[in-house]
Amino acid sequence: MTVSKEHLLEWTTAEEAERQNKNTIAKVYSQMLPNILVGIVILALIPYSHFSTFARGLMGILGVLFLLFPSFMWEISEEKQRIRAISRLSKEEQEYIKDVAKRTWDYFAEYMNKENSYLPPDNFQESRREKIANRTSSTNIGLGILTIISAYDLKFITLEKVISCLENTMSTIESLEKWNGHLLNWYNTKTLKPLLPRYVSSVDSGNFVRIHVYS
Repeated sequence: MTVSKEHLLEWTTAEEAERQNKNTIAKVYSQMLPNILVGIVILALIPYSHFSTFARGLMGILGVLFLLFPSFMWEISEEKQRIRAISRLSKEEQEYIKDVAKRTWDYFAEYMNKENSYLPPDNFQESRREKIANRTSSTNIGLGILTIISAYDLKFITLEKVISCLENTMSTIESLEKWNGHLLNWYNTKTLKPLLPRYVSSVDSGNFVRIHVYS
């Protein structure tokens, strides 16, 4: 860094480093070698100590703990086999969950249309008279993107349909008026004009970012 100033941008992300790091018990012991040495020294000193039998017993226990501590650390850091949540459900429960997912997707599939500029409306009113709310927020937009990807994962739509839906939605997002690159909180889905009062919501923008990361 101070002399050649070369290779300064060569770095490995934490995720990649963790993936490459094979956590074996031998590696943990090598990394915690001082513990092993301390344990050996304690046990080696017991026969030459002038402490009481009780004190020498405590020294023995302490020495053994120092020797075993790397094993404990390896055990608690081992990645346990994950059990998929879906496998915990009965067949009837799985069918119910999938039906809810399909009906949820149907809402977005029906209303993220050309009339609404391929953005998800905030809500649909069923009582008294049917009415769609032609407004959307950054949270709704992020959720709409997530439903498109989830619909493909659940085999509701084809890959070609996913690409088409995402292209339409992303094209609309790029055309929306923003503040310093941030989406405003509410837009009219037909005119794409920001709704008053114009502001950026840290909560909704945070939801939008988190949903994108998850996607």
